Amino acid sequence: MIVYFPYFNNTDLKFAEGYDHISVAFRLKYLKDEKTLAPYGSSSVSSGVPLTYEEFMQGSNKITLPCDYSQEYIGSDVIIADKHYVVCGIETMDDFIRMSYFNSPDDIDGIESIIFDFNALATKSAYNDITDACKEVYGDYAYVPKIETVSSDKLPFYNSIMAVSVLLALLSAVTLMLLYKYVLQKRSRTIAILRLNGCSKGKSRRICIAEIIIISLICAAIAYALYFGFLIHVLSHYLIYIKAVYSTKNIAVMFAVNVLAVYMVTNIMIVRQLSAKPVEQLKER
Repeated sequence: MIVYFPYFNNTDLKFAEGYDHISVAFRLKYLKDEKTLAPYGSSSVSSGVPLTYEEFMQGSNKITLPCDYSQEYIGSDVIIADKHYVVCGIETMDDFIRMSYFNSPDDIDGIESIIFDFNALATKSAYNDITDACKEVYGDYAYVPKIETVSSDKLPFYNSIMAVSVLLALLSAVTLMLLYKYVLQKRSRTIAILRLNGCSKGKSRRICIAEIIIISLICAAIAYALYFGFLIHVLSHYLIYIKAVYSTKNIAVMFAVNVLAVYMVTNIMIVRQLSAKPVEQLKER
């Protein structure tokens, strides 16, 4: 995602108190196949209607005004940098104008900031391309801060680490399943008694699943606290990219894989256990 904040002084709109300009925001994403920019996300308006995706891509002259403007502006014609626009809505929370990037003014009075949001860890080549492009366009005015990057040739290595991590998550699920099997064996007499007293198979299964989920959440909470509270700070001294590779999002993905595997297999074990008659389960004890 690219967030671009230019501002304008040449406009017939009234400036907000304490400002001598009005800001415009473009939240953009790059479409690789079409080799063009498109809006990222959608805006929320308190009155009027927002700018649609089609209107944005077609270069419509419709705009939405910041939240501190009144709805009286809706439908009115405004001038920004000698270009005419029609107000179609008022933003709910944002304090900047939204308009089509393809119909934005050619002349701007300044840029507040340009933000690049990467979906994954940025590569050195991507960072260098952005830096070179900003320097070429904005010269000495461009300031591109240092960020954590990874060499392109190392990406397969870190992708392999993630693949191994997912495999370990599956293996840990197998280990936990042994624990859950023990829990189910210990609970078999209780479940048999519940079924003899009218508890259905479905309700019995839900009781077992609930108990297993509680155990899983407790184990996950302990592991999460140990990793992010202690281990990651120690390991980051030796593995400089560990915070990026094992981010909160990636940890959540591995936990989801673990829970899904446990849920599927334990359901099979529970169904097999419930297929036995309650009386036979009591005799086994």
